Order: sequence, then C-alpha cells, then structure tokens
Amino acid sequence: MIVGDKVTWKSQSHGHSKTKTGIIIVVIPRRTNPLSIDEVKKMKLCFEYGSGRDHDSYMVKASNRVYWPRVKHLKRAKCIPITGKLNSKTQRVIVNAIRLTGETEEYN
Repeated sequence: MIVGDKVTWKSQSHGHSKTKTGIIIVVIPRRTNPLSIDEVKKMKLCFEYGSGRDHDSYMVKASNRVYWPRVKHLKRAKCIPITGKLNSKTQRVIVNAIRLTGETEEYN
C-alpha cells in the first residue's frame, strides 16, 4: 500500500465495532517511532503512540482524524489517482513517503 490508497478497517471500542474508511497519508517504516517523522509531529493524532512496530505501517486520515491502525486489519478499498494541484504540505508528505518506502507504484 502507498500514500493515497483508500483503505477500510474495523475498530472496536467499548464493546462496539465500527468500520472506518480513510486515505493513507504517511508510511511509517518498521521499528520507527511515528513521532520521529516531522509530518506526524504536526498532526492531531487519535491514538496512543509507542515505539515502532516490527513491520511497515500506515497513518490513515478518516473523518478529519488521523489513525494508526494495525496493518493486518487494513483492506485496500479503492485506488485513488492523485490529480490536479497539490499544496506544498501534501507534496512533501507524498515525496517523503516515496523516499521512506521506495515505492513508485502507479495505478491505471
């Protein structure tokens, strides 16, 4: 998965399960603390952070909130092509994600 992919996952809280849908906005390399990434430091996060996970993981923006769901729960919902003008912050996030992951996958 790469920045821009639309994903869904189920979360559970207080005995209730909810399906969430969002867009991957940052790729977190394995064993990397999310708060060591400049873009993440500026975000309003909806999770308890800790040390990095033992696999690449993803920050997902859903309903104006940023989540760090477990990768095993993520499912790619639909590929979203990035078109039109992007603001400089979005461009930096995409470029940094490509640098971190080395992925340059394109979708038709």
